Amino acid sequence: MHIFLSQFDKLLHLAAKNFKNVIITGDLNINQFSNDINTMKLFDLIHSFKMVSLITTPTRIFTNINYTSSSSIDYVISNVPHILKTKNFDPGISDHHCQTLELVVASCDIKEHTNDYYLHTYRIIKERSLLDFKERFAEFQFKEFNNSNVNRLFDKFLGTFLWCFDIACPKRKRNISNSNKGDRIPFSIDLYQKRKLLQNLNWLRKRIYDENLIKRYQTLKREIKHQIILEKKNYYKNLINNSSNKNKTSWNLVNKVKCKQTNTKIKEINYKNKTLTCSNDMAAAFGQYLSTDIVNKISDHFGSNLSKECTISESATQSMFFTSVSSDEVIEIISSLPNKNSTGLDEVPVSAIKYCKELIAPHITNIINVSIKEGQFPSALKLASVTLLHKKGDPSDVANYRPIAVLSTFSKIIEKVVAKRVYSYLNKFQLITNCQHGFRNGFSTESSIAEYIQFVNSKLDVGEYVVSIFFDLTRAFDTVDKAFVSDKLYNLGIRGSINNWFVSFLEERRIMVRVNNVLSDEFKLDLGTPQGSVLGPFIFLLYINDLPNFITHGKLLIYADDTCMIISDPTKANLIKKVNACWSAFSNWCFRNHLIINSAKTSIIEHHSIRKKPSFNQFSLGKGIVYTSTSVEFLGITCDSGLSWDTHINNVCNKLNKCYYLLTTLKSMLDTETLLNVYYAYGYSAIAYGIIVWGQSRDVFVLQKRIVRLIFGLSGRTSCREFFKSKKILTVASIYLLKLLCHIHLNKHNLLRNCDIHSYNTRHKTDFVNFKVKNSYCTKSPNHAGVNFFNKLPSDLKTIQNKFIFKRKLKTLLFNHCFYTVKEFLTLTAHP
Repeated sequence: MHIFLSQFDKLLHLAAKNFKNVIITGDLNINQFSNDINTMKLFDLIHSFKMVSLITTPTRIFTNINYTSSSSIDYVISNVPHILKTKNFDPGISDHHCQTLELVVASCDIKEHTNDYYLHTYRIIKERSLLDFKERFAEFQFKEFNNSNVNRLFDKFLGTFLWCFDIACPKRKRNISNSNKGDRIPFSIDLYQKRKLLQNLNWLRKRIYDENLIKRYQTLKREIKHQIILEKKNYYKNLINNSSNKNKTSWNLVNKVKCKQTNTKIKEINYKNKTLTCSNDMAAAFGQYLSTDIVNKISDHFGSNLSKECTISESATQSMFFTSVSSDEVIEIISSLPNKNSTGLDEVPVSAIKYCKELIAPHITNIINVSIKEGQFPSALKLASVTLLHKKGDPSDVANYRPIAVLSTFSKIIEKVVAKRVYSYLNKFQLITNCQHGFRNGFSTESSIAEYIQFVNSKLDVGEYVVSIFFDLTRAFDTVDKAFVSDKLYNLGIRGSINNWFVSFLEERRIMVRVNNVLSDEFKLDLGTPQGSVLGPFIFLLYINDLPNFITHGKLLIYADDTCMIISDPTKANLIKKVNACWSAFSNWCFRNHLIINSAKTSIIEHHSIRKKPSFNQFSLGKGIVYTSTSVEFLGITCDSGLSWDTHINNVCNKLNKCYYLLTTLKSMLDTETLLNVYYAYGYSAIAYGIIVWGQSRDVFVLQKRIVRLIFGLSGRTSCREFFKSKKILTVASIYLLKLLCHIHLNKHNLLRNCDIHSYNTRHKTDFVNFKVKNSYCTKSPNHAGVNFFNKLPSDLKTIQNKFIFKRKLKTLLFNHCFYTVKEFLTLTAHP
């Protein structure tokens, strides 16, 4: 079997390398419906070349008096399944079924003629032009600088800025070709000469049989092949190295190989029973839809029962005092902005603002201080440019598009200054609920998942029934009521002019929708937090901050608008009562705060040990019945009822197979360093995410080693250990240890040490206490497993307080020893 899989791997390599469309059929003598190791290896191999098996039903059914067996050893494997149709039918003459394969070529697969060129508008932004801009802007004097209201002050500043910017960095237009001629690699003259010689040798060998001639032909063919690969790599290496933005150039190349769609042209949409094809009409239709849809949904959902009072938490005794902003603070904020090319309607890029930050910082500082004092946010910054990104489904349905809003960079600077001050105040007085894991330092999706699994395991270990409800809110950010925001902020101590400033920030928001480079008129938004803003998610976080006060019968975990409740009880009857109470409490809270529960996407799952059968199939909640699910996706992790993680591990393996296929395509084009960057983006990220809950997996490790062998050109029998060590690549086991130990280090203030429960002067008095558990699966929970490994660390590592130094030192340990399993780590630390 090993020989077959090895040879089949070579066959797939050759097919994928030499042909764009591949179809492989045959009897492989491996039952694809079996769960044995050979079937898994075969499908991993198929998926790693971005291919699928199209036979999905049994092709042999055998019936005996005692049992019926079904299997399929017939395969149709292809990387173009969308143009193939297979059929499995019983001819009635054997227990083997027949299969037909039909090639389907639709008219839509034939490319339509498109214009060869399109008009592209751009600015000439070079260092000389930016220097010219600085000189022009410095000549202006703002006489009204300290006497104006914030709108007049900002309008004068922005008008002057744009006038200077347009002169120094004028707009230009040019025609861009739609063809791929610009992507051709300029091969050397020597290579073309060799190719001509190869063609001549090929002509001769077909007419004259000469062993020396054939040998010369084959040698030259290999030389040309090697030289093509070398020149390709050098071309792309120079292209990346000579680029002003190396990362962007690299990822543009990767996306090109991935065939990632970058064409956002919208051909037609259906809106209010009309088919629209004109870009102006489509932009107007999208603008009207975005400005009215959520208002209509709230009206339809709540009707005349719309609550006039929101829920609020207990009023804070202290109030926030907003001190004046300094120019140094503004310069620091500007310097921290990410280098992006996207711009708001003012078309001012981040690079231009960074270049003249010392010059404009005093002006922006004064604008911020006047803005806070007046409690007014500049009106010119409330206008956003919106583009549409098709999600899935019918492209003519306006509901199937995701709006992407872009605001002015000046707006983000002001928002970041305010956010920094408000965060500092709320953290100082611990006013943000610990149930919230979103948009907070020290919290993340992974911290939420770890707390979820830890709590579920602790309740299962004591024999309680455990049920989790995963709520989905319909466009939660867009339903925020600005009148309620004022009340909620006031109770948190954000009062006076800063409270008025937040209300002003949300009021009179407008959008202009861009469709096919055509801009619509302005449309007003009456509800919601502004998309694309810095403060939008933060305002929503404060909007739902009082939710835990109303949920008394369950454990609540929140990440932004993703809400999970965990309810447990020793008895079934009490558990059902608690589930109904939690559902009712959350529904009432949503009603009072104008939030809509999406019942179709809300899920309930009952957790139990793998050996135990589920106790609940459904729950009667509200006016309907909600059926329990066997698995649910929570913050990117697929949790199943038995916490076996098989489904999630399969998802990780699929991502690694896609990463392998991508690297196979890129290997002839990019150098090793860039290939490693691709691995870290697509492979490492898939392995590392949530690994503290699903743990290490042998299947994942096998695929990781396969990727490493591909990157460095190693054979299947070569050990990867030295390459992991020399290239400083963490193995799956090392990634698990790194993530888990950093999690314990970050949360050590919540853990007990031996010295906290006794006063004896023992060698292990500073070790963390690891309480005993009854069930073996609980030993894999993040805190239990993490404490076990943390206590085994060398003393010099355990005593490090700074989290960044701890992580760096721990990485060094993991790099140097290259652990294939956690047992190797425990063996090493037991005998240092």
